[in-house]
Amino acid sequence: MPAALRGPGGIALLLAALALATFLGRQTQGGLRSFDDAYYAQKAVEQFAAGGSWVSTHGGHPRYDNPPLHFWATALAYRAFGVSRFTAVLATGLFATGTVLLTWALGR
Repeated sequence: MPAALRGPGGIALLLAALALATFLGRQTQGGLRSFDDAYYAQKAVEQFAAGGSWVSTHGGHPRYDNPPLHFWATALAYRAFGVSRFTAVLATGLFATGTVLLTWALGR
């Protein structure tokens, strides 16, 4: 193992890189991969267009079946990087990477 990866910081960095490659690398294959990806991306687009409201909508109708944090994070990615298939899954990939790192930290 290279000296840079020895110790807890190096392992966390390696885990983060592998998780990001896994969760965000799927976008290199083109398009949103499932109905769910498209559904949540559309909800975030509508929230972005509305200026970040508290209520998520789909097709202009209020939807209360999901908490808004994910849509706020995706709308923030849209604001920062523009609306694209990559930014549609960026927040999900970052949250998933955070979950991997949290699980590793709790298990050490």
